[in-house]
Amino acid sequence: MVALTLLILAGCGGESPQGPAPATATAPVSGAPAPTPAADLDPVERARAALRERRLVSPEADNAVHWYLVALERNPADGNARSALLELAPEAALVVESSIAEGQLDEAERELVLLERMGAGELRLAALRSRLSQARSEQERALAAAEEARQRAEAEARQVASAPAAAAPPPVAQTAAPARTPQTPAAETGPAAASPPAAAATAAATPADPTPPPAPTVPAASTVQVEEARQVVDVRPAYPAQARQRKVEGWVELELALSTSGEVVGVEVVRSEPTRIFDREAVRAAQRWRFEPRKENGVAVATRVRKTVTFRLGS
Repeated sequence: MVALTLLILAGCGGESPQGPAPATATAPVSGAPAPTPAADLDPVERARAALRERRLVSPEADNAVHWYLVALERNPADGNARSALLELAPEAALVVESSIAEGQLDEAERELVLLERMGAGELRLAALRSRLSQARSEQERALAAAEEARQRAEAEARQVASAPAAAAPPPVAQTAAPARTPQTPAAETGPAAASPPAAAATAAATPADPTPPPAPTVPAASTVQVEEARQVVDVRPAYPAQARQRKVEGWVELELALSTSGEVVGVEVVRSEPTRIFDREAVRAAQRWRFEPRKENGVAVATRVRKTVTFRLGS
């Protein structure tokens, strides 16, 4: 009887260690599929994170619109992604307009492509394409005008540099003439050269001739009366919409090429802070300025001046 009891207990004890084994083997299997749905939601989550960080259409390949488009490519029936893109289209169009206004035309073109993929209306897209094309034409004209002004300024500088060299020979000719003056009577009247009265007369007459011509020339060169160019028409630049929204302030230093009539024939950006944010509006305003030209001894001349345009909120 005791032996039978021991056999029964051994049989029960042999089964007990095998019970937990299937439980430990199946535990990882039940938890393995858990990451799969999270991977499907990743583009939308990234899009929402980008919106919270105000990354609507930039930087490239890491913005809200990009990730919503990725979600739509993975699942064309994703109504949430599609409706989000349609809701964001008006705000994205404002960003494109701001980039065009600030002269960031390559960035505006990239943003415009995203706007087309978002499903924006054709009328809005056509208007933005027209503005971008017009901005490129204006930029090319501004660059051409600046290059023309630079070439004109270089030509005027060469002309000014060559003016003193051309004016130098007349004084040399005047000083050479008196040196030959006393030799002429000596050659014509050889016997009278020993006469003291004749020598004294020629000595007295010699310094009297060259003195008057140089006298008016030297003071005239040293007493040039200059009237600097003076601005008479001031047009304030428009404040870029994106900079106003972000409450960004700054300044742009410009170099202007002025004609003899006081018109602005060329504008160059010397430096700006922040870089490129306010450049375009500052240049557009400067092209409409007018000046009284620089005058030298009453004669209007072309010149170059520098002006700094400041952008302050509330001003």
